[in-house]
Amino acid sequence: MFSPKICNVGFLSLYAATLFMRFATASYVLSKTYDQTNFFDSFAFRDFPDPTKGFVTYVDKATALSAGLAKIVNGKVYLGADNTTVLSPQGPGRRSVRLESIDTFNNGLLVGDFDHMPGNACGIWPSFWTLNNAAKPTYGEIDIVEGVALQNYNDISMYTGAKCNMEVGSRQVTSINPRKNCTLSTTGASGCGVTNAAGTFGDEFNAHGGGVWALQLESDAVRIFFFPRAEIPADLASGNPNPAGWGNAVLDFEPSNCDIAEAWSVLEIVFNITFCGESAGGDKPWSVWTNCKAKTGVYTCEDYVAQNPAVFDEAYFLINSVKLFQQQYL
Repeated sequence: MFSPKICNVGFLSLYAATLFMRFATASYVLSKTYDQTNFFDSFAFRDFPDPTKGFVTYVDKATALSAGLAKIVNGKVYLGADNTTVLSPQGPGRRSVRLESIDTFNNGLLVGDFDHMPGNACGIWPSFWTLNNAAKPTYGEIDIVEGVALQNYNDISMYTGAKCNMEVGSRQVTSINPRKNCTLSTTGASGCGVTNAAGTFGDEFNAHGGGVWALQLESDAVRIFFFPRAEIPADLASGNPNPAGWGNAVLDFEPSNCDIAEAWSVLEIVFNITFCGESAGGDKPWSVWTNCKAKTGVYTCEDYVAQNPAVFDEAYFLINSVKLFQQQYL
């Protein structure tokens, strides 16, 4: 039976909720910290064959710790690759690590603070990225930091099995070559993303004393920010991040025909260092964009990586922390 009293109460409750959402302000609150205290217990060491067909042998946790490929150095997390062993170009590949977080996230502000990222060397291909490994509801990947060989710039790429087209937002003015179709079925391996400016990858990144990469993933936008060490915002350094006040992003994408929550959810945090493979050149002459055939005088990536371990002395991450912040309405 229709009841005016019940209807009025329901209407007032809905009205109050609407007003709350309209005037409430959202702030980012720390949800999870990965650092020297818990890093190696919070990530799984994957020792399966490299999906990108690299000249690499990913090792398990015990091997990584005993070989010094994963360790704590002066209160910072070190993740690296073997830089001493001369190998056969026929394999197995150079020992390295691939770590995937045990916990996952659907949205929020993911902040990686790095003193050092793998330096430039022909054959290297390191990444800091997120992955929906379970592919539920669909495959999703965001490569926050990625590059190969001698690049001094970062390439940001995003992929999803869902239908997803993006448009460039007003805060993106520091990157070039925007690619806006993220759907794997139509764009193949290219995905969507941007090419960042010089100084955002490899030796030039390290010359700044490291810095911070931050992924802001919410239903209305995907943004990625980069701050060299001397330019980290005070609110972020104090643990009270306010991305609205950070100015321009290196990537600012808003959906034009894309459900961001469907495209990127149940995300693991991933670190890996591989060699050769599909981007850096593998089982064939060097990839043409690396200029490494001319640089090294060696015909294949595998030959060079196998025979020259010392060129990978700088092939390591040195991580102060990775933090996940999530919105809380006040």
